[in-house]
Order: sequence, then structure tokens, then C-alpha cells
Amino acid sequence: MSRTIWLVRHGQRVDNVDKKWKENNSTKWDDPELTIRGKQQAHEVGKHFANMNIEAIITSPYTRCIETSAQIAAMMENKSTKICVEP
Repeated sequence: MSRTIWLVRHGQRVDNVDKKWKENNSTKWDDPELTIRGKQQAHEVGKHFANMNIEAIITSPYTRCIETSAQIAAMMENKSTKICVEP
């Protein structure tokens, strides 16, 4: 049986457009969320994968990655697609 693995990078991070984000969010160290554009990017990727039979989305625990994965999973016709968070 063959298996296809897709690699997707997270959407645009807020610290890429707000250069002061890091100094204003010192408690979050390096875990910025997605920008509005980043959420739209994740939505577009989700539309691309929507009708594919994807069993699992494996993501890192960073907020931007989980937000991207959740948006992709929300678009899936296969509602049994699970998100697995891996360090």
C-alpha cells in the first residue's frame, strides 16, 4: 500500500509584520499566533485538501502550527481527520 505525505508550513506569523511583537510579548517567548493573512493562507490550504482522504495532521505544539492545522482540519470533508500534536 502506498502512502502520500504532504508537508505544509504554518501561515504568516504576527511577529513577521509586527517587529515589536517579541518585546511586547516576552512571556510567549517565541510562540506568536497567525496574522489575519496567515489564517487566510491556512484556509486556502484547507480548501486545497478538503476532499482528500487525509487520515491525520501531525503538527508541532506552536500556536501558529496548531492554528494552521485546525483551519485545515475544519475544511476537510473527512471529519474523522485527527490532529496529532508532536513536540
